Amino acid sequence: MAELNIFHYHPANSVIHRMDARFKLIWMLVFNIICTFASSPVQLALLTIITLTALSLSQLQLSSLLKEIKSFLVFMVFIILFQTLSTPGKPILDITIWSFTPTYEGFLSSLTLGWRLLLIILVCNIFISSTSLSTIRNAIQSLLQPLPFINEAKVATMFSLLFVVIPVILDQALEISDAQQSRCIALRKNYIQKLILFCYPLLLNTFLKADQIVTAMEARCYSEFRTRPTFNPTLSDWYLFLSFTGTCLIILFF
Repeated sequence: MAELNIFHYHPANSVIHRMDARFKLIWMLVFNIICTFASSPVQLALLTIITLTALSLSQLQLSSLLKEIKSFLVFMVFIILFQTLSTPGKPILDITIWSFTPTYEGFLSSLTLGWRLLLIILVCNIFISSTSLSTIRNAIQSLLQPLPFINEAKVATMFSLLFVVIPVILDQALEISDAQQSRCIALRKNYIQKLILFCYPLLLNTFLKADQIVTAMEARCYSEFRTRPTFNPTLSDWYLFLSFTGTCLIILFF
């Protein structure tokens, strides 16, 4: 069966794997927010260094991750081309493509957007790859527990199921794509027909997998009334959390 490595949990004994899941979750949210507001190349370069450091500490291969998100990279190229042609400003070349002129301002803004999205995807993958689903659920429940009027168990279960379904969809898409290529469906010239032949089995298999997950939870008598999770952060957890989060906050005001 075809299976992707991205957005899957990979057991290991790295520093990031051993880190308190609550700290990892908070750091991921802080990083994504700061990455959204980062605009200068210096800020994005520093955020990239932090991302590569976290990748190294989590023992993940950057080359394999980039290989598996190549479809996103192609999509990012289209974004850069479209925004370069549609944004008014100083022309890069004295040419016109379908009444559009490429500009420096459009190229820089689209490159910044693509850079941000790539960093966000990598950081989210670091969190998911280094944290098991049950630990993610317990971390969310622990963080939401002090908040009033919120059923932290249901919210945590909802998010943990989301992290289950996303890899399932990606795996099903890869499996269907491989099966269609072996049957030469990719050679068809009718793009609408190829889209239908891809989307229909993908949606069908996704709903079947979701139904299997629900059946498995019911068979195991799943209930939200469970023993509350306990976390015992170590000095190393505090050091990594304060180092990563503090550096990100400094970059925001750099």
